[in-house]
Amino acid sequence: MRTALAIVLAVLPLSAEPADRKVAEWTLLMGGRLRLAGDVRRIHDIGELPAGDFRIEVLDWMGVNADPPDLERLTGLRHLKELHLPGPLWNRNADSGRDGSRDLRYLAPVESLEVLTFSYHFLDNIRFRDPGLEEIRNLSRMRELVLRQSGVKGHTIGAFPNLESLDVELTQFDDQGMRQLAALTRLRRLRLGDTPVTDTGIAALAGLTQLEELDLHGTGLTDAGMAHLAGLRKMRKLNLMGTAVGDSGLAVVAKMPDIEELNLYRTRVSNAGLERLRGLRNLAELDVRYSRASGSGVASLKAALPSLRVFSIERAARPAPARQKAVDGERTELSLAATGASDADLARISSMTGLKKLDLQATDIGDAGLRHLAGLTALEELNLSSTSVSDAGLAHLAAMKSLRRVNLSNTYVEGPGLKVLANVEELDLHGSPVGNDAVAVLSGLSRLRRLSLAATEISDGAELARLTQLESLDLAATDLTDAGVKPLAALRGLRHLVLREARITDEALESLRGLVGLVSLDLVRTRISDRGMPALASLINLERLELDYGEIHDAALEHLAKLEKLRELSLDSTHATDAAAPLLSRLRALEKLNLYHTAVTAKGHAVLKTALPKCRIIWDPDSSLPNRRRS
Repeated sequence: MRTALAIVLAVLPLSAEPADRKVAEWTLLMGGRLRLAGDVRRIHDIGELPAGDFRIEVLDWMGVNADPPDLERLTGLRHLKELHLPGPLWNRNADSGRDGSRDLRYLAPVESLEVLTFSYHFLDNIRFRDPGLEEIRNLSRMRELVLRQSGVKGHTIGAFPNLESLDVELTQFDDQGMRQLAALTRLRRLRLGDTPVTDTGIAALAGLTQLEELDLHGTGLTDAGMAHLAGLRKMRKLNLMGTAVGDSGLAVVAKMPDIEELNLYRTRVSNAGLERLRGLRNLAELDVRYSRASGSGVASLKAALPSLRVFSIERAARPAPARQKAVDGERTELSLAATGASDADLARISSMTGLKKLDLQATDIGDAGLRHLAGLTALEELNLSSTSVSDAGLAHLAAMKSLRRVNLSNTYVEGPGLKVLANVEELDLHGSPVGNDAVAVLSGLSRLRRLSLAATEISDGAELARLTQLESLDLAATDLTDAGVKPLAALRGLRHLVLREARITDEALESLRGLVGLVSLDLVRTRISDRGMPALASLINLERLELDYGEIHDAALEHLAKLEKLRELSLDSTHATDAAAPLLSRLRALEKLNLYHTAVTAKGHAVLKTALPKCRIIWDPDSSLPNRRRS
């Protein structure tokens, strides 16, 4: 196709024609578009060109099958203001990966250029880098650059002091590039989404007081970085989607009087943060989907700003009634679980100072609501599971010295706020974003005996050896490997341990040999095998042992005969057969035996029933079928 067009162009009298006409004809023949000075129309066909001289002001090559060297055709243009290039221009399949960035030098003579854009590319990046911008640093009239998806880091972007709009979304624009932005004081629109920019780089935006639109989605921005935006009073559109910005960061947004659109999708903002936005009278559109804000917080904000359009996740109504218990006329227990209770509703129970047990799981409350509980100092048990509570809200529990049991599963608690729970004996953090750093805080809770860290972000490197006060520890579905389990050897007082669905092997069981005080051990869906059975045999006080899905065969079960106190044993989906029956018959204390999905037949089952008449045996002859086992 390109060869045929080249033949057509070869017969044209190129040398005699002005540069604008030559470029116009080539562009239109290649499928591009253009606009001439003094004409608002976009020209698509060569027949639309005027007969006389003309000047090209806008050139659109999107869709044109061009190579970087083709930019040389534009060198003679003296009135071009806008140039829209196809992103694929920089990623040619036939150029052996050549970096054509410096071919942008052909635009250096086009000093009239004000707008340069790259179109979208179906690949994840455009092979254009900073040296290309260095080649056109003389183009001082440049007002707009769209470089999204390119490899630009921004280290030379300061060469364009008159920029009013810059789009470097999905690039490698970094904190060093951000420092270059400090000189671009005319910027009104800046898109930095999905770049590696951090709070350090965000500091460069402090002096860009003309900014009206700012997109920081997917960057490393936190509340600390938000402080650098405090002086941007002209802001109209702000995108913080997917950042770590929370409630305190919105204190900065609250001082942007002209803001019209705010995106808080998947941020850490809760109802407390939304309260800060009530004074933004120009706010027209707000997105809080997958944030920590609940329906009640949204409703409260909309009551203050009736014309506000909010995008949020609607939850089904939960009309479940409250449940309560009273002693001598005073309420001691109250459950609002799975109701639509909101932060504001908690104000109604702030006077119930005799409450000892309060269940708020699966309600719409968050940090803002917890302040109403601060006076309930008689509380002994508090359930905040599946709420929007975070570490910040836990500060309101500091005066609850009687608190013994707290459920913070599936909340936003990460760990630092747990230090106020000094007298708690049982703590559930299942499914919350608790990481290794939280272990130091937990080790300081001297009265803590039962702890669940299941499905948290605990991984190898966690200083679990510091949790010597524990009697029960749940580490199910964590990212622990054999190395991460080794510190557990120091927990000599441990009686109950759950490691199901952790990434451990038989080597981890060697680390547990010394925990002879263990009464129950859960190893379901781990990578244990026959080799680990001798280590388990050393845990002579075990009463409950779960080995489901282990690579365990009959002969290895003989090691378990030493566990004379074993009352419950689960071998679901192991490789046990009838040959295991005589071995298991030695466990005289057994009260419950799970042989579901094993190869044990009716014959083996009968042997066990005779030997262990008081034992409940879970077994089904059909469960051993190939389509049912180990599923």
